[in-house]
Amino acid sequence: MGDRAVVGFRDNAETPTIFIYQHWVDGEQSDVLARALEASRPRWGDDSYATRIALSNIVGENWNSELGYGIYVGGTSHGADYGYILVVDWSRKVVMVCLNSDSDTVIGEMSFDEFLLHPPTAVADILDNMERS
Repeated sequence: MGDRAVVGFRDNAETPTIFIYQHWVDGEQSDVLARALEASRPRWGDDSYATRIALSNIVGENWNSELGYGIYVGGTSHGADYGYILVVDWSRKVVMVCLNSDSDTVIGEMSFDEFLLHPPTAVADILDNMERS
């Protein structure tokens, strides 16, 4: 079925979240987002440009492909089986780890700088802490 993932981008908690569905991330969801965040670093203070740069970096050369990616606004109810969702909050400069069934339920969060140091480890630590709770 693929190795699916969803990442969200929002200006702040009061604004809608733009999600990108990725059909095949090959177990590298955190690394994919880390590369996109790093590419958007010059525009971290401008959510619309930062989001466009991040989305472009995630999709890469596949913009004309019929398969592989979807973009939508709103909840996470289209039924995919990913384990968690990463949501970028530009105003607070944090990456949040959220439940796959409810992107408003935050399991944990870390600053952009913390996330970029070791993306998979940062997310794994949050997931481990949740399982122990």
